[in-house]
Amino acid sequence: MFVSIGVQELANLKYVMNEIFGEDNFVEIFSWVKTSTPPALSTKSRKTNEYIICYEKIKNTHKYQGEPLDGGDQPLLNSGNSVTKLVFPKDKVFFSPKKFPNGLLAKQKPERVALLDDIYIHDGFADRDFTLEGEFKWTQKFLEEELKNGTTFIIKSEQLSIRFIRDEDGFKRPTNFIKEKYTSPVINKPSCGVGTNENASSHLNSLLGGDYFDYPKPLSLIQYLSKFATKHDDLILDFFAGSSTTAEAIYRNNLEGETGIRNL
Repeated sequence: MFVSIGVQELANLKYVMNEIFGEDNFVEIFSWVKTSTPPALSTKSRKTNEYIICYEKIKNTHKYQGEPLDGGDQPLLNSGNSVTKLVFPKDKVFFSPKKFPNGLLAKQKPERVALLDDIYIHDGFADRDFTLEGEFKWTQKFLEEELKNGTTFIIKSEQLSIRFIRDEDGFKRPTNFIKEKYTSPVINKPSCGVGTNENASSHLNSLLGGDYFDYPKPLSLIQYLSKFATKHDDLILDFFAGSSTTAEAIYRNNLEGETGIRNL
């Protein structure tokens, strides 16, 4: 369930939602840039954002789908983590031939990652298992579990910044914008392709020939949120149909991806 609210009633809404769903089923408060033209005459602050509280009926391990992955790979490095060593099987790491031609790749530390073994590259793969050292997200035990699930790796830069590829992952998770603040993660047009209230008003005006709704939501916002956790034949319920933005958003999603989602 997604519920949008301004900052004035955000705390009260979260209290009510905790009472209904339980604190354990809280997922996130997303921050949406609702306007690109905040009131210029505001005396305290010019409010640009609205907040979208997300709860699940019973919180589960389902992974939300944010923006599509770029090439399907994700970084294994994470700045600030402890420096650890990971041993990689030779047949699970692909070295980009453009950066790593056939031949010796001597142990080195170009930047944040150190190669601790001399290896020979042939057609994109090392001739032996090798060890890398860096600020990795994973432990060796977690790496072994990922390997069992079919995860592979790629190194595309001379800095040896290794990245992982999971077969089942085609999307990034919605990421935090301002950590440990109630304004995270952010949803806006530059990073997510999500428009503002102005975009919604212009769209409805073109359809209806006038401004008949005060605070319409843009199609792109509803499309973005509805893709988080939906699959074929799911149902989406809009409690306040209003201008039927949700119905149009689901219709457009179905046209684009043939998801078969239905709107009530």
